[in-house]
Amino acid sequence: MKHDSSERKVCCFRSFVLTSAVLLSACSLLLIFAYWFIAKPFIGENFGSFLNEKIENKTGLTGKWKPLHWSGLSLMSEGYKGTGNQQITALELGQLKSSLSFRDLFKGGLKIRNTTISDLYVEIDLRNKPVVESSLPNQEPSDPSLAQVKKKKNRESLLSYLLLESLELRNGFIDFQTDDGRIEMGNIELDLHSKGWGSHYDILLRGATLKGEKAWLSEISRLNVQSSIQDEILSIDQAEFHFGEEGKVLAKGIWNQDTDQASIDGSLEQIDLSKFLSGNWVNHFSGKLSSTFLFEKNSNRQSVHGEARLENVQLRALPILDQLAALTKNKSFRELPLDQMTAKWSYSDESLSVYDLVIVSQDVLRLEGRMSVKDQRIEGDLRMGITPKIARSIPGAEENIFTQSEGTLLWAPIRLSGTLDEPKEDLSERLILAAGKNLLSEWLGKSSEKPSDQAPANSELKKQLLDQAESILKQFLGK
Repeated sequence: MKHDSSERKVCCFRSFVLTSAVLLSACSLLLIFAYWFIAKPFIGENFGSFLNEKIENKTGLTGKWKPLHWSGLSLMSEGYKGTGNQQITALELGQLKSSLSFRDLFKGGLKIRNTTISDLYVEIDLRNKPVVESSLPNQEPSDPSLAQVKKKKNRESLLSYLLLESLELRNGFIDFQTDDGRIEMGNIELDLHSKGWGSHYDILLRGATLKGEKAWLSEISRLNVQSSIQDEILSIDQAEFHFGEEGKVLAKGIWNQDTDQASIDGSLEQIDLSKFLSGNWVNHFSGKLSSTFLFEKNSNRQSVHGEARLENVQLRALPILDQLAALTKNKSFRELPLDQMTAKWSYSDESLSVYDLVIVSQDVLRLEGRMSVKDQRIEGDLRMGITPKIARSIPGAEENIFTQSEGTLLWAPIRLSGTLDEPKEDLSERLILAAGKNLLSEWLGKSSEKPSDQAPANSELKKQLLDQAESILKQFLGK
C-alpha cells in the first residue's frame, strides 16, 4: 500500500513538473511574442519609426520625430519635421502630448487619445503639373536585402490600424502654392474626434484667416467649418467666413476624394464689390453683392453657377452715361443710383457667363441682356430702354436710335466688346452720329428755303451733304 502511495506521489509530481514546464515555455513564448510583435515597436526610437512609417504611407513625407518621452501610457515630444515631393511638400509639428490605449491591440489596432499639438505648419502645392508616366513596369525589389527590409517592416507592423481618437490643434498655419500665387491660412484652431473604428471623424475648424497676393483674400476672416469625413468622403455640414466688415459666405456640401466628385452649395451675403474691382472700375461702380451658388466637380470638369443681386449700386462717369448727360443736358446721368440689378451667372472652362441681366433706374432707364468674359475679353448683347421724354431730349435719338417701343419705354440695342480694362459699347457713337446728323439736317433745312421749283435739287444736295457729314463723323470717331 505504501509502495502504491509513493508511486502516485511521484506521478503527480512528474505531472506537476511537466505541466509547469509547458506553462513556463508557453509564457516565455508569449513574452517573446509580446516583445517582438507588440512591445518592440513602442520601445525607444522604435515608436518614432512606427509613426514615421504611418505618416509616410499617408502623405509621402520623409521625416523624423524629435525624442519621444514616455510617462506610463502618456507620450510627449518636442515635434516632427518632414518633407516630400507630392502634394504635401512640408510638415512641421510643435509640441505633442498624447496618451495610448492598448485595449484593442489584438484587434490589430492602437488608439491614440487626448492628443494636443501646440503648432502646425504645412506646405501644400496645388499647382498643375505635367503628368510623367513611367515606362518601367512595377516590379518587386530584386535585391534580396530590400526584400528582407520589406519583410521585416511587414513583420514589425502587426498593428495595421493606428486610430487617432481625438486631436486638438491650438495654432495652425498652411501655405498653399497655386497657379495664381501663394495663399496663406493662419490662426487655425482644430478639434477632431473619432466616431469609432475606421476613418470616420467629426472635424471642427475655427477662427482661420487668409491672405495672399490678391488683396481681397486678406478680407477673409473667422473661417469656421463643421464637417465629418469617412472613407475619403468629406461632408461639410456648415461652413462660413466673414468678408470685410459686413460680408459673409455660407456653404455646405460633399466631396468624394476617391472619385474626385464634389457638390457644394451656398450663398454670398453683402459682399463689398470694391474689394474685387480693379482699374477704372473702382471709380465707375460700387455696391454690395448677394448671390446663391452651386459648385459641381466631376473628374476633370468643374463649374459653378448661381443667381445674384446687387444692392446700393451707384454707376458713376461711365462713357455711355456721360454721353446721355451731355446730350440731354441732365447731370443726374453722371452718377446714377440703381433700384434693381439682378442676373443669373455661370463659370466653367475659365469663362464667365452673365444672362437674364436686368438693371433698372426708376423713371430713367432699363438695361436687359447677356454678356460673357473669357481671357479678359468681353462679348455681350444688351438693350437699353428710356422714357419717350428722355429720348426726345436727345437730338435724333427717337427717330434713329430708340426706335422700338415696348411697354412705356423706347428701346435700342447695345453691343459690348473690348477687355475688362478697356470695355467698349457702340451706343455712344451712334448717339453722337444721330445728334450730329440731326443738327446738320436742321441747319440745312433752314438755310435751303428756296422757291418751290428748286426744291428737288435742294433735297438731293441736302442728302449728299448729310452723307458726307456722317462719313466725316465716323472717321473722327474711329469707325
